[in-house]
Amino acid sequence: MGDKTIIVCANCGKKVRIDQFTYPDYSCPKCGEQLPYEGNHNGEYVIFCPDDICHAANTPEEVFKNGGRCKECGTQLRLNQIKHFPEDVKGRMCLHHQYDKDFVPEDFDDSECKDCTCGDCLFIDPNWWGPLKDKILHDMFGGDSEAMDDFMSKD
Repeated sequence: MGDKTIIVCANCGKKVRIDQFTYPDYSCPKCGEQLPYEGNHNGEYVIFCPDDICHAANTPEEVFKNGGRCKECGTQLRLNQIKHFPEDVKGRMCLHHQYDKDFVPEDFDDSECKDCTCGDCLFIDPNWWGPLKDKILHDMFGGDSEAMDDFMSKD
């Protein structure tokens, strides 16, 4: 029978059996919603490459080893959309937490870092963080762009 790859639709709960050769898009055949980029491949939790051709199954350790990129094609994986990624691996991948000796898995919510201030974190949605960061800086410096630039350029 070969490889078995199962994704469960987050919207309707339908289990979809796929393989990388016959799965051209990530929409649920039952409800039409986008399927998650994670599932089980032969019983092992994996993250799927969103590339239109690749669709490789990556284990969390492979994702960690490759800096959040697909092991096959190098595409950046959409980790901020992943809901079940192991929290201990997230903590080792987030620049904000990876050297934190007091790290606890509860520092992560459903799919993103909680209160992460690291703009390069792979587990926050850049479309959400960018505008929020700009608002915070504007509130801190009252719109003084020179002061904001000075603050952002300091380490």
